[in-house]
Amino acid sequence: MRRLLWAAVAAVIISSPVMAAESKDVLARMEGRDITRADVEKFMKDLPPQARALPPAILEPMALDQLINDQLILNAAKANDIQNSKEYQKREAELKDQLMREIYLTQKIDGKVSDSVVKNEYSKLRRDNPDQTEYEARHMLVDSKDEAEGLIKQLNNGADFAKLASKNNKGPEKEKGGELGYFTTKEVVPEFAEAIQKMKVGDITKEPVKTQFGWHVIQLENKRQREAPKFEMVKDQLRGQVTQRYVKDEVEKLRKDAKVEVFTDNLAKMPKSGAPRAEDGQTGKQAK
Repeated sequence: MRRLLWAAVAAVIISSPVMAAESKDVLARMEGRDITRADVEKFMKDLPPQARALPPAILEPMALDQLINDQLILNAAKANDIQNSKEYQKREAELKDQLMREIYLTQKIDGKVSDSVVKNEYSKLRRDNPDQTEYEARHMLVDSKDEAEGLIKQLNNGADFAKLASKNNKGPEKEKGGELGYFTTKEVVPEFAEAIQKMKVGDITKEPVKTQFGWHVIQLENKRQREAPKFEMVKDQLRGQVTQRYVKDEVEKLRKDAKVEVFTDNLAKMPKSGAPRAEDGQTGKQAK
């Protein structure tokens, strides 16, 4: 909620006056509270990185204005007896339960997700994803070897690969002149990978390449090294993954130790939600 409110404030800098403070640490005073420098600093610390990047001369007054607005809304809510409404009491109970769960998991996991654990996770990432060569290529997929050989002959006589592919390719890349973009050998079928590794940039396959999909004519346009991401780029993501793993382990332990009875017959009788099913559509790239 705070970030949503902050987004609104960031769009239009509010120019409401702020009362003079009696102390350097008190930045504003109103009914209900004093807003201190520590309050503003904490508010700014909790903001997203793009907001924290603003110059202090802009960010600090904006943060103070938002804290003032927050307190004014809170005062109005109390004046309208919101704290005694059914909606408030319901959501208060839900938030308390959520807070209790978060604190429990934090206490159980605290200290386990250390810097050394995250660095070990990065080392594993590097082992599983070493630097790889990426290939940029075009191809034409046809039904017969004779047809593929005829296309190779036309290319050797100076025909344009992209134009030929736009007319003859049976694959989904036909509209793009057979363009495949960049890929690694792990992302294509073995026969295609073996052929592409033997080629030099600019080469066209001398012989058609047979795969489970048909006969391919390939042109290698470029190749480059795909480097594993640097630690600083992925450390937060890795820390989150490790944390989630510990959370999963803790939940599995709780389920193992608890007596949970699930009534599957009653679950099956629940009304359909209309959620999309896997068979409603397919995703993923066309295999090459």
